[in-house]
Amino acid sequence: AVRFDNPLLPETRSEMALPLVSRGRVIGAMTIQSDKPAAFTEEDITALQTMADQLATAIENARLFAEVEDDAWRRALISEVLQAASTSLDPEDLLHRAGETISHRLGTPSAVFLWEPGEEALRPVAVHASDASDIPLDEGVQVTREMNPTLFAAVEQRCSQVLERVAGSVSGPFAVLADRLRLRYDIYVPLVSRDRVLGVLALCRTEGQPPPGPDDVGFAEIIGANLSVVLENARLFQDAVQTAERLAEVDRLKSQFLANMSHELRTPLNSIIGFSRVILKGIDGPLTDLQRQDLEAIYNSGQHLLGLINDILDISKIEAGKVELSFELVDLEEVIRGVMATAIALVKDKPVEMQQSIPDDLPAVIGDNRRIRQVLLNLVSNAAKFTDEGFIRVEAWADEEFITISVADSGIGIPPDKLPRIFEAFTQVDASPSRKYGGTGLGLAISKSFVELHGGRIWAESEVGRGSTFCFTLPVQGPPALQEGTVVEEPPVPAEMPDAEGGKLVLCVDDDQGVITLFRRYLHKQGYRVIGLTDAARVLEEAKRLKPHAITLDVMMPEKDGWQVIQELKADPETCHIPVVMCTIVSEEGRGMSLGAADYLVKPILEQDLLAALDRLDREAGRHLVLVVDDQEEDRKLLRRMIESQDGYEVVEADSGQEAIRLIRRVRPQLIVLDLMMPEVDGFAVLEAVKADETTRSIPIIVVTAKELTAEEHRLLNHRIAALIQKGVLEQEELLEDVVAALQKWERRRVA
Repeated sequence: AVRFDNPLLPETRSEMALPLVSRGRVIGAMTIQSDKPAAFTEEDITALQTMADQLATAIENARLFAEVEDDAWRRALISEVLQAASTSLDPEDLLHRAGETISHRLGTPSAVFLWEPGEEALRPVAVHASDASDIPLDEGVQVTREMNPTLFAAVEQRCSQVLERVAGSVSGPFAVLADRLRLRYDIYVPLVSRDRVLGVLALCRTEGQPPPGPDDVGFAEIIGANLSVVLENARLFQDAVQTAERLAEVDRLKSQFLANMSHELRTPLNSIIGFSRVILKGIDGPLTDLQRQDLEAIYNSGQHLLGLINDILDISKIEAGKVELSFELVDLEEVIRGVMATAIALVKDKPVEMQQSIPDDLPAVIGDNRRIRQVLLNLVSNAAKFTDEGFIRVEAWADEEFITISVADSGIGIPPDKLPRIFEAFTQVDASPSRKYGGTGLGLAISKSFVELHGGRIWAESEVGRGSTFCFTLPVQGPPALQEGTVVEEPPVPAEMPDAEGGKLVLCVDDDQGVITLFRRYLHKQGYRVIGLTDAARVLEEAKRLKPHAITLDVMMPEKDGWQVIQELKADPETCHIPVVMCTIVSEEGRGMSLGAADYLVKPILEQDLLAALDRLDREAGRHLVLVVDDQEEDRKLLRRMIESQDGYEVVEADSGQEAIRLIRRVRPQLIVLDLMMPEVDGFAVLEAVKADETTRSIPIIVVTAKELTAEEHRLLNHRIAALIQKGVLEQEELLEDVVAALQKWERRRVA
């Protein structure tokens, strides 16, 4: 304290000044004046000093409280801006929401611009007045460097800029808008993310408001930094969405390409395999031994090429996640014996012994019969390829949860450094140009995928020079997803009506027990014995066990429809000869409706199974007219020769869908063999025309195509044909069997 007698005011005789000190820092001063000389005693000085210290503390506390309150307000504003921006993932929409919140909380105009680097311009996406009202903008308006150099300086220098609006500082449409809003100062904050300018945030002040200080600019930069993060996240999300859409389109184009390539590759294979087999059968006359040897080489090479094409299609479907498994009870003992019988031909010229060890009590598993067989055949074929002498042994054993199958050989073995990668696609142990063993390297990758789709696992053990052992497991109850969603149970034993003694057995398959009862009543009167089955998954098993005279099969059933069931029946040698009547019940009419006979077959087409089928069936007397529809002359010629090689068939040809529709109406064939892939009027259009005409809709149709059908195309066929049989290779005997079956059904309808 200082005491002096030099008054500042006329009446002041004494004055004392006291510093206001807080935390060692002077924050102000306090003076006390008196009109008496030497008015302050030592006691007064001490008391006033205490008062000054308390006042300094109170002022500091008030200042700190104001700072905290201001900081809390700013934090709340930033939080509200982020919350408003996070309600949208569209960049322009979120910037509009953020600008509206900023103007509402600050009570000042604001604007947000997006940087258009290709055009060297800033595009406004949101402009708000002091009351947060939206200011509409003309479409396509932009701000260029000439219109606002300060705004562009924020972009180029990537740091905040303050503009004091004076005459001539800005031009263009925004200058008129600024005058209308009475703008005085602008703070331009660049929105930067990962060293890239995304846009600019403008916080404005109107006339009468103070110019922005360093704290105001700093606060604007904090808002801009947070807004940059939100904007970048939105842009990344939009990029991800666009990438996903592009990938989906690429996947669609890939699937379409594979389907088209499947058709283009299988079409010439149809002629190569089909005609070579026709000549080998001696239809065109006797062959010399050399000619037969050459033709067998052509035929076997065609079959090998077909296998490679199928492998590539399988791995593509697996990668696209479009593989669907058809689950049923699978007799693994039967699968193993069938594969081993096939494998004998693979080692016929080698001193290799085929061995198998299968326990008598090996349980059946729930799985896809065809895919399990494909896995085992791949492993056995690999063993045969790499084993020149010794043995190939297949073993199977089971525990409570899994069945394990192993394929061991005494072949060349696999080096330890190659073993971890053998299940990768296109991977081969020896990938050198001079390698001894061929192949695409897809078999093990496909097998691994099929095993894992079943809920199992596959692995290998090997020692160079001593052979390899491949093992895979299959869960007895199927994959976990199937166990949770579907339970394969024994079919319920129906309450049988007294059957006619000695009557022929008919297996009626329908998920509706009432329909089975209705069938039983009708058929019992005609002297048939009827057994009902409501579980479509057990049809093949029960057909093998019961060996019925015929099977009636519903089309629409849960989990597995009638088309899948008939594929299994026709593919199995024990059941392929059993007549199947495809039926559905229309409840409103109270009667059954037959869907007619038809088949879907995949090129290449061979003949031996079809000829065997003709031998097994009693063909009706008379000559049958068959219309073959295909735009490929070689395919029409091959089908004609296959069908007309047997007595009683006459073939007419149509080289287009339009010609087919005309011939169908004119000659009324008793059977149509139809290709799907044709220019202009395709097979689907022919199907539609045939089924739409009451006079032709009963004509059975066999669809023969090299196309990989989509799920939608399968659905379309299901409504127009009566059976769906898909095979890797159609052989002539199979074709002739289907021709006979279709004609017999047509004859029965005509007589009725």
